[in-house]
Amino acid sequence: MRMTKKSPSLPMFRLLYNDIIHVLISEWKAESAGLESIYNVFTLSQCLTIQDFNDFLCEACSMIMKSRPEENVDRSRLVEEAVHYMEENFSRTELTMSALADYLHISSVTLAVEFKNKMGIRPSDYLANLRMEQARELLVTTNMLIREISLSVGYEDDHVFTRRFKKYTGKTPGQYREEHM
Repeated sequence: MRMTKKSPSLPMFRLLYNDIIHVLISEWKAESAGLESIYNVFTLSQCLTIQDFNDFLCEACSMIMKSRPEENVDRSRLVEEAVHYMEENFSRTELTMSALADYLHISSVTLAVEFKNKMGIRPSDYLANLRMEQARELLVTTNMLIREISLSVGYEDDHVFTRRFKKYTGKTPGQYREEHM
């Protein structure tokens, strides 16, 4: 179908398709997979009909889906990498499940599903457990202040740390230290 005076203008379609492709590329992180070639201004400028635009968009989507990083990842290795990364970085306050998923080049949903399937626990719970175990160790083996321990295991707010520690152990950090020193 050719563009007519009643349909949106050809430049409007180009702008719309340009925006759609940019959103797709950024959403699927295609630029990191070397898919800059999907967006070709020259090819887009050659589209003269709605069908041309649709064909171009379908081809771009197909290329993006074929190259999605999470489709090419060995699922077993993925969970091992997640565990290793959390064990090495649990003390970083900025370590979140979203940040971990970004590091692994997968979505947060994929991380949660794959981790739970293999480990039987959510990745956020695994991280919290790592932090609590390290906190227990520090409470017994050091004279660090609760605030210092909180920061060293990845919690900026020592009140949040105290609540989570009590939920994990049934005792406040101070009580735990007194009982185990």
